[in-house]
Amino acid sequence: YDYKFFSLIKAFHLWASGNPSALEMLFTGNECIIQSTQLAKLIRDKREMFLTKQCYPKFIGYLSSQIHKAKIKQPTGKRAELVEKHSYDTKFVANSVRLAYECETILNERTIDLRRFNEHVKAIRKGQIPLDEVMKWLDEKETYLIKAHQESKMPQRVDMQEVTTFLLQCLEMHYGSIDKMVDRSTIDKQALNEIWNVLQRYKI
Repeated sequence: YDYKFFSLIKAFHLWASGNPSALEMLFTGNECIIQSTQLAKLIRDKREMFLTKQCYPKFIGYLSSQIHKAKIKQPTGKRAELVEKHSYDTKFVANSVRLAYECETILNERTIDLRRFNEHVKAIRKGQIPLDEVMKWLDEKETYLIKAHQESKMPQRVDMQEVTTFLLQCLEMHYGSIDKMVDRSTIDKQALNEIWNVLQRYKI
C-alpha cells in the first residue's frame, strides 16, 4: 500500500492550481473507492470546478518532465532494469502518454477519464510499443492539444471566490461554525492558521 495524506486546505490548493496527481484523485472511478465520507462525496460532485484551461500548462509541464526523466542516459535501480529490458524507460514514457490523454479529456469534455485509454498505456508500460512510435504519437498529440486548448470553451482559470466559499462550507460541514473554531480543543493550531491565511488572502 502507498499512503499520502493532505489537509483539506492543502488538497483544495493543489486542485485549484491544476496539480495533475491531485486532480486524478478526484476522478478515481466510484468502483475503485472502498470507503468515502459524505464530505468526500460532496467534493467529488463539484470536482469540475477545478478543471479549467489553466490545467493545460500543468499537465504539459508534467508530461515534459516525465519525458526528460526517461531520457536520462544512466538510469539506476528499477529504471535501469526497464531500459535494459525494453530499451527505454517504459514507466516514464507511459506516464507521459497517460497525461496527454487526461489533458485531452479535460479540454474536450471537462473531465478526467482514467480508464478509457488503459490498453494503450499498459502496452507502452509493458514495452510492447517501440519508443520511436510512442514519441511520434506524443508529438502529434502535442500539436493536437495546442489546438484543443486554443479552441476550448472552458473557463480560463479557476474561480477562486467560488472555490474558497466551497472550502469554507466543507470546513464547517466537518468542524462546525468557523467562528467557533477557536473554542474547539480538537482543532489543530496549524490548521487554524491555514484557515486564517485563506480568509485573509481572498478577503472572505
